[in-house]
Amino acid sequence: ASDVYKRQNLRGVTSLKQRLERHRSDSACNICHRKIDPFGFALEAYDRIGRWREAYDGQNSAIDTSGELVDGTSFNNVDDLKKTLLDREGQLTKCLVEKLFGYARGRTMGISERQEIISLVEELQKRHHGMRQLLLAVVQSELFMRR
Repeated sequence: ASDVYKRQNLRGVTSLKQRLERHRSDSACNICHRKIDPFGFALEAYDRIGRWREAYDGQNSAIDTSGELVDGTSFNNVDDLKKTLLDREGQLTKCLVEKLFGYARGRTMGISERQEIISLVEELQKRHHGMRQLLLAVVQSELFMRR
């Protein structure tokens, strides 16, 4: 993908967002970037050490923190994105649990593990548990122990 990025014509591009839009015009790059770029756009107003900024260093143009998720949901800034994600808490928790199990087990979770994951997510949501409890539930689960 890096070779494709280097070959792209970036004439007339003045912002990071435009550069990434050009990059996504390549179908091989678009597969991933259409999913991950919107989250980066929402966080773009933070610099590399987490300080808030209104513009890029040495530029006068404002940073555009708006974006659109794959499902068409749009947001204007990180607060809008946060509200959207909180409205999808169950979906977010399920995805995180699946990724944690996938990492722990060294493979993608299959259909046979689906019910165990769903049960764990439902239990976490019922008790309104946070990240610490989520991690503990994952490492104490049968699915994790059966590794």
